Amino acid sequence: MKKPQQGKQFFRSLGSYLLIVFIPLSIICAFYIMHFYKAFRNEILTNVNKDLINISTRIDTELSIFQNTAHQIEASNQLGALSHEDDPVKINSAKSMLSNFSATNAFISEIFLTIPEMNYVLNSSTSNRISYFTEWYYELEGLSPQQVKDFFTSATPKILPSLTLHQFMFPEEKILLFSYPIYTDYLKQAGNVVFQVPLPNMEQLFNDKLGSYSAVSFLLDQKLGVITAVNASPDLYDWASDPQNLSEAFSDQFHSLENRYFVCSFTSPESGLSCLTLIPQNQDTFSQITQLNLLFFISILAASAVSMIVIVYAMRFNYFPLRRLQDKAGQLTNLERTKDELSDIEDALELLNGRSLHLQKRLESTATSVKSARLQKLLADGYQSIQDFNMDCQELNLHFSHSRLFVTTSIVHRDPCDTEAILQEIKDFLSGSFETYYLRTVDGKKLIMVHSVPETTAPETITDIYGKMHACFMDQHALLITTGIGTMTDDITQMSQSYLNSCTALDYRFVKGNGQVIHFEEISLNPNAGYPLELFEKCRNALRTNHSVRIQNCITQIIDSVKTNNYPLAIARGICFDLVNLVTSYRGDQSGSHSLLQQNLFIFSEIETIQDLVSYLTKWQQELSFNDAALPSQKRRPAEIAEILSYLDENCLSCEFSLSETAEHFNMPLPKFSQFFKEQMQQDALKYTIRVRMDKAAQLLTNTSQNVDAIAQQTGYYNSSSFIRRFKQVYGITPNEYRKIHRPGP
Repeated sequence: MKKPQQGKQFFRSLGSYLLIVFIPLSIICAFYIMHFYKAFRNEILTNVNKDLINISTRIDTELSIFQNTAHQIEASNQLGALSHEDDPVKINSAKSMLSNFSATNAFISEIFLTIPEMNYVLNSSTSNRISYFTEWYYELEGLSPQQVKDFFTSATPKILPSLTLHQFMFPEEKILLFSYPIYTDYLKQAGNVVFQVPLPNMEQLFNDKLGSYSAVSFLLDQKLGVITAVNASPDLYDWASDPQNLSEAFSDQFHSLENRYFVCSFTSPESGLSCLTLIPQNQDTFSQITQLNLLFFISILAASAVSMIVIVYAMRFNYFPLRRLQDKAGQLTNLERTKDELSDIEDALELLNGRSLHLQKRLESTATSVKSARLQKLLADGYQSIQDFNMDCQELNLHFSHSRLFVTTSIVHRDPCDTEAILQEIKDFLSGSFETYYLRTVDGKKLIMVHSVPETTAPETITDIYGKMHACFMDQHALLITTGIGTMTDDITQMSQSYLNSCTALDYRFVKGNGQVIHFEEISLNPNAGYPLELFEKCRNALRTNHSVRIQNCITQIIDSVKTNNYPLAIARGICFDLVNLVTSYRGDQSGSHSLLQQNLFIFSEIETIQDLVSYLTKWQQELSFNDAALPSQKRRPAEIAEILSYLDENCLSCEFSLSETAEHFNMPLPKFSQFFKEQMQQDALKYTIRVRMDKAAQLLTNTSQNVDAIAQQTGYYNSSSFIRRFKQVYGITPNEYRKIHRPGP
């Protein structure tokens, strides 16, 4: 069977792979050869610098020992005793002292003590007059006797560079001399202490550290004069004797000498002496680096050749899946295979992409439905806190950052061509000012917006922003929009009231006209009768005791109140929703309760007459059934909870009331009491007492003329400010605003 011919794609891929291998290997090889040598050289120079610092430190230590020895001789009593020159005992004592100092320091070979006033030079073994010592006994090559005498009697510390010593009866040797003057108690120079250091000892300091580098080293004084040289050829010694060359060598830019030596230097901050070292570049160590670089280069070439061979054979196997992929693509598209593999695969991918986009649109549609369901639950008071809402909707990108919320309802008076695009554009416009989420009513005619704003946001700001939005859409799209704004609230459980208020404000467009921004607070509501708080309290007590007859009677009385008291439509809607919410919250079977509330909420917002509301509530009442499955039984709420509720209702209106005393009254710790109450009532004891207090406050505001301070005292608050703040959290408005809305007219 004939083998399939490899196409152009095969050879293009093969060439690409070979290039991919060759380029990195070439870069690695060049990088290694260039930088390895430099890194190795820098490592050597770093070590040499460290060695120079150690050598300089050792020299400073020896010089410090010299100076301390001179001070010890200066502090001894031997100087005064030497004035008795005819007393051999005194002179022998001084010699013994010098012998001890010399014996204890292996770095030196001899110590001399010069007494110019007595014209004597002493060492550990002999004493001579200065003239005899310098002319006959101690001869330094290149120095006259007078120069030697001047050095031995110098008034300042001095160092003599390496010289050849010709000493009577001793072989010649290379030495260094260090002279230190000593003084009497009256700061008068009494003599000099001179230390003789064999040059091999100084050279050994350098060779111990730098001998492995074949280094040439120089020890320089403060004026960069050569004190001694180690392993220096005559031409290098002449180079180091030129101060200008040394000044360049100690500059930061000077690193090599004539491309033959690497230069390292260090100056001691204590003594001022400098160490200069020249490292040959052609030494064995650097030659080995060159050989290693060559070996590495050859290894890279060999690796490249092996890699290329492997790639050629691997491509034959790797190209086979591409042919199989082409066959699969043909199966998906039901098309015949062509000579262009990539074209066939591209057709199959376009087909899959189209199917993926279709699935994505379906998922987005599902996500939109879930978001709408969450917002409907929010409007139906389905969340106890903003944190609960944020946690429930965190995967849907629904989140409120501020605690103050309100709802608006808008209507577009002409259907736009692309309704969804217009709605999104409205949301984007408003999102620049505050957090905004929207959903549409079932019939699609109204747009419901839920907003979160900081507490400092004024209603006038909201009106201004919505007014600009209306003007913008009128100019750009010729769309007339009317908006009703509900009451702002800090209590998320009052969102249904804000929504119903926004619907009422929107309905007020028949008075103010279309294209307006209408706040609920602008509407003058003067009902003939107050909000039926007492009926709601009776209904709540009946629900607590699970008395079905009383429950039905209370519901009937509330429906009759809506029917006969001629409430404004906004208040009637709120009463109807509160009734449904109250009964639903006490039903034992909570499954589907929030969806039922959401359904009722939107139905109430669309009902436009009191008669329709009463008809709907009557039908709803007839469908209610209160049995053991619908309401909690006494088995699930023991008798203790009834006693606790009775105690709380009687005592929580007192300013001295506390939950701790309540727990003690029932012989329970406070944590256990709170847990028991929450298990039985499905709410916190604190929230229950707050609700009782606020219900009582609402009743007093509606049915009495007492001021806010007096009502605060009667509902358990010493401070009227705390009372007003709590009332506003629960009802979304201040007590005075609540009284204006709900109190009967004169």
